[in-house]
Amino acid sequence: MNQRESGMTLVELGVAGLIGGLVSLVLMAAVGLAMRTNARTSNEVDTFSLLQQAQARLEKEFREADRVEADSTATSIHLWVDVNANGSLEPAENVTWELVDPDSDGVATLQRRDAAGGRQVVGTEFVMTSAVFTYQPAAPATTSVSLDLTADVGGKAPGEPRRIQSATRLRNAG
Repeated sequence: MNQRESGMTLVELGVAGLIGGLVSLVLMAAVGLAMRTNARTSNEVDTFSLLQQAQARLEKEFREADRVEADSTATSIHLWVDVNANGSLEPAENVTWELVDPDSDGVATLQRRDAAGGRQVVGTEFVMTSAVFTYQPAAPATTSVSLDLTADVGGKAPGEPRRIQSATRLRNAG
């Protein structure tokens, strides 16, 4: 009677478990890599989107400005935006955009403030590394402003800094 019982031996069961464990390990590593890549890409897209929003707000204000004030620098721009078109400078129309690093820790924010005490912070969700304004010709005779914004993507594995450049004419400059 040479009858073999159906089923698996302990060795066969061990080999199947080992192969299943290795396949699971490889799949978990691939899923982890995909999740990290997705997080990094999402962070880069968010940073670039915030830079584009900051650029759009700055360009809109540049186009509406009547004058760039003489105290403007490479990291701050002081504008007169005659919102009500009355030809008189009012506190809410006296606007300054600047790169501010309040803690001197290298993490700066782009801020907009007016002389009436209004303040808006733009770009707190990313590390702004530079905001450079270039004036053509020099303030206060400026008719065109070039903007160069740079931000680090950040995170555990930072990518290349993201940079946006543009040039805008002051529509109301006389």
